[in-house]
Amino acid sequence: MTKELFDKVQAIIEQRPRIIKKTGEPHIFAGVFYCGECGWRMAHHVRSTAKGDYYSCGKYRANGQSGCSSHHVNYSDIYQLVLASIRENARLVTADEEAAVKRIKTAKSGGEIKRLAAAKKELASAKKRLSESDYRVRRAYEDNVSGKLPDKLFNKFIRDYETEDTKLTALVESLQAEIITLESANNDVSAFIDLIKPLVGLTELNRNVLLALIDKIVVSEPAGAKGKIREQKITIFYKFVGAL
Repeated sequence: MTKELFDKVQAIIEQRPRIIKKTGEPHIFAGVFYCGECGWRMAHHVRSTAKGDYYSCGKYRANGQSGCSSHHVNYSDIYQLVLASIRENARLVTADEEAAVKRIKTAKSGGEIKRLAAAKKELASAKKRLSESDYRVRRAYEDNVSGKLPDKLFNKFIRDYETEDTKLTALVESLQAEIITLESANNDVSAFIDLIKPLVGLTELNRNVLLALIDKIVVSEPAGAKGKIREQKITIFYKFVGAL
């Protein structure tokens, strides 16, 4: 087996949900837990010591340091953090729903506004590059007809242009669709409220709750100098409203 084929097989393996041998069911965080550095799913590791199970980057597990870094997080830590986040958001909604809705909308719209501005900027740039490419093609035709540009170079230029044009056209279409979605998006906070409100008294997590309430959980490599206290950023993206 070549290294390229081995890497592809490992990628497929790491993207599949981890199964708990005793029950035959997927692990509670399977499919929702991702590395913040490379985007791969975090791999679940069983550990018999007192520290318990933990997760590490799936790409690091498959490819070593050439894939990603070896950062990890303990199962008990991520479990308690997610449970506390759900309970706190449910408490805020129950205590003052109007204030909670306002806070969620502010957080959600802020991210959408930033992405909308970025998407519009990217779209303008892509359209400009398309326009410039069209101009260069017209000049190339004129130079070819006048004999300034040999047929061999002209044909190569046209092939390169067609490749770039295809990529830029696809990018423009993708950005236009994203912009329409962002501009017409309705902050569907009510659906999130309906989901989380009954969970104010939640005492333990289960997979059904996670899949219904959470899109993904992203864990990043701890920041700061080694040997000192390092903070690890863990972001929970909830259904309908994103990160809170």
